Parts: sequence; structure tokens; C-alpha cells
Amino acid sequence: MERQDVALLAEQSQREAFAPARDLAIAIAAIGLGCSIFLALGMWILGRQIVGPILAIAQTARQVSAGVQRQEFQTLPTTPVLTKNEIGTLAKAFNQTILELRSAYGKLTEYSHDLEAKVEQRTQELSQNNAQLQQTLNKLKIAQGQLIQTEKMASLGQLVAGIAHEINNPVSFIYGNVEHLREDALDLLQLVQLYQRTYPHPTSEISDILADIDLEFVAEDLPKILDSIATGSRRIRDIVLSLRLFARLDEVGVKSVNLIEGIESTLLVLQNRLKAQSKRPEIIVTKDYQPLPVVECNAGQINQVFLNILANAIDALEEAIARNLITTPTLYIQTQLLSTEEVAISIEDNGIGMTAAIRNCIFEPFFTTKPVGQGIGLSLSICYSVVVEQHGGKLSCDSQRDQGTTFTIKLPKHL
Repeated sequence: MERQDVALLAEQSQREAFAPARDLAIAIAAIGLGCSIFLALGMWILGRQIVGPILAIAQTARQVSAGVQRQEFQTLPTTPVLTKNEIGTLAKAFNQTILELRSAYGKLTEYSHDLEAKVEQRTQELSQNNAQLQQTLNKLKIAQGQLIQTEKMASLGQLVAGIAHEINNPVSFIYGNVEHLREDALDLLQLVQLYQRTYPHPTSEISDILADIDLEFVAEDLPKILDSIATGSRRIRDIVLSLRLFARLDEVGVKSVNLIEGIESTLLVLQNRLKAQSKRPEIIVTKDYQPLPVVECNAGQINQVFLNILANAIDALEEAIARNLITTPTLYIQTQLLSTEEVAISIEDNGIGMTAAIRNCIFEPFFTTKPVGQGIGLSLSICYSVVVEQHGGKLSCDSQRDQGTTFTIKLPKHL
């Protein structure tokens, strides 16, 4: 039988025809979307486990860097440990490093404080040693200066005593014989007058001699000459006595002393500087001496104090005159009995005075306002040492610029 090809044709719409393919595509798309969502979720979870801890470590590292720059080591932060994996291990190691850094800084700070304390202690020790060394050096300089001044005063005392001794003998001879000379001269004048009455008509030779010598003038002037010789010899004798009082070579150590005599003898030694000079008038010395009891002291040292203070006062007066600040230079010396156990001597001048800054330094060794070569700055420091340290007294200064200076010496009656 013959084969016959038969075909069945069915008509279907395009939508229906592609429905399976579309379903497959939708299924594939859904599966892809699900996989994408799952993959994104996995990545997000992985980011939370990896990237988050790393970012936390990085943030903490930035904070640590800023803290190190500010040197705030004790407040350095640690990073949170968010995982237990390798990143968590890294965070723990990072935190351990921060703790070790804190500990190291604490030890370094403690060591630094200990080092600073030791340095400060050593510096204080060095400063104390330097101060003691400077104090010792100053004491040595003062002792040297005092030794020089003592030698000078001793030499001056020996010179004054020698001169006084050499002058004393001839002056005593002159003073002791002036009265006898007066009596003899008056007796001779009486004898001449008697001869004139007895022999009123002298010879020509006698008349010539009487005319030449002017007997009447001689008779009138001779007593005056004898009075002048007596006054001068008395003055020389007083000067010699004052020089011997100033030298005090016969009084070694502490003795009971009349301070007013010491002041007077010192003024006598300075008499040449008190007199009128070519560039200035005489320095007027005004005295207000209240009676003082005898005081136990080293007379030579106290006289040296008077000499130094008076000499400085004269220098101040001469400078004030040179600056035309004063016209009448004056020294005012006063003695007072403050109590039964204390006396005071004040020496005041109307010279240039001094500022408060200078007044606070005048008793320091080697401090001077004089030009180089005119003073070494020891006179007042020696005065302070003698009065305060060696005699237990007080030495003070009151002064204002251009208004003069007053030094006050207070001494106990018994040393």
C-alpha cells in the first residue's frame, strides 16, 4: 500500500507558543536574583566580619597617632575585638601593643620624674656648694681686706704714736718753760724800768739802743708773744694727746673707753680735710654730746669705724659742693644714752646722699660707687663687721638722694 504523508496542522498563538520559554526565563531570572541577593547578603556578612574590624582597627590607629602627637600616652584608646578570627587576633595584638606603649610611657615618665628630681637635687646641691664657696670667698676677701686695713691702721698708729712721742718731749719742754720765761722776762722788764727811774738820763749809747729796739713796744709786745707761745705749745700738747688717744697703742684688746674722746681724736686726725680748701669752704662740725658712760670695746677698732664713716661723709660733702648742691658743708655729730646698757653715736652730713638701691648694698664687701682706683669698697663692710659682729652692736644708715646721709652706731655698754 502506498504510503501517504499526512500532516497535522494546528494553529497556536505566539504567546502560547513562547509561554514555556518565558516561564523558563522567569525561573532563571528568579534564580539569578535569589543568587544575587544571597551573594550580596554573604558579602555584607563577610564585610561585617572582615572590613568592619579592619576599619575599627584603622580608626583606633588614627586616634592613637593623634594621641601620640599630643603626648597623651595614658589615654591611648584600644580597638574593640569584634571577631575571633585572624582579624580578632590582630586586634588583640594591637591592643597589647597599646598597653605596652602605655606601660613604657608610664615607666619613662616615672624615670623622667626621678631624673628631674635627681637633677634638681644635684642642682640645689651645686647651688648650695657654690653659695658656700662664694660665701667663703667673700669671707676670705673680707678677712684679707680687714687684714690690710688692720695693717694700715697699725702702721698709722705706730707712725702717729712715734710722731706724738717725738713731739711730746720738746713740746713738754717748751710748755713747761714758757711760764719760767714769762717770769724772767717780766723781771728783766721791771729791772729796766727801775733803771729808767733811777737813771733818767742815760748815756748817748744807751739812748741809741733804746731808740733802735723801741723799748716801750718791746715791753708791751713781749707778754703777748709769751702768751702766744704758751697757747701754741698748749695746742700742740693737746694734739699730741689726741693722736695718742687715737692710736691707742697702749690699750690692747677690750677696754673701758670714753667714746667722745675717740670721736674728738678722730676729728683731729681729719682736721686737715675739714679745713677750707681751694675748691670748697671749711666743713662745719656741729657737736651735740650728751654725757656717755665708759663703754667696753676695742678702742682702736671703734676709732677706725669713726674714721671710715667721717672720711666717707667728707667725700660726700666734697662731691655735693662740686655739683653745686650745697654751699655750706656740715657735719652733725650726736651722742645719746639710749638706756643704761646702750649708747648711740650719730654722724650726719648734708652731702649727696644715696638712692635706696645703693643704700641696701653699702655694707656688702667690695661694693663702691667711687671711680676705679679711689676705693675698694671695704671701709663700710669693715665698719659693719666691727660694730655688729665683733661688738654685738647695730649699724644703720638713713639716706635720701641729694638730701644727706645719717649713720647711727649703737653699742652695748658691756661687751
